[in-house]
Amino acid sequence: MAEVCEASGANVAGLADVLGHDHRIGRHGMRPGLGFGGGCLPKDLAGFIDRADEPALAVAQALHDLGATVTVTDPKALDNARKLHPDLDYVEDPIAAVDDADLLLHLTEWHHFTTIDPKRLATRTTTPKVIDARSTLNTDQWREAGWMTRALGRP
Repeated sequence: MAEVCEASGANVAGLADVLGHDHRIGRHGMRPGLGFGGGCLPKDLAGFIDRADEPALAVAQALHDLGATVTVTDPKALDNARKLHPDLDYVEDPIAAVDDADLLLHLTEWHHFTTIDPKRLATRTTTPKVIDARSTLNTDQWREAGWMTRALGRP
């Protein structure tokens, strides 16, 4: 739905709010972002299970396969990620992950990623650009810190 909203100029957060008024759907889990968004139908659940081994690493690997230099950081999954995708670069420190980056991709919802000071990060990048694929960053705060921001499903 985020892509439909983007194409039409609508804000997916407004759509999620409207859909949340339907008592059969509710507002819980109505935050748009990358990947799976609910388990209403058996095929959705099967798709979720199939995708559980991928989430953000599939995006990182795809970018690497296209020729990008990709640096990955994650507070819990680095060891497993290294085993599954050994050709990606990994760092423990999320601040160091943006060193000389042309683009920051926010692909997970870990709390310490959403609370990082964007001013601190902006000075370490080549170009302060971020794509918030989880819709969890405060884009106003990031823009005030000099970042060009893009959040899925938002104008």
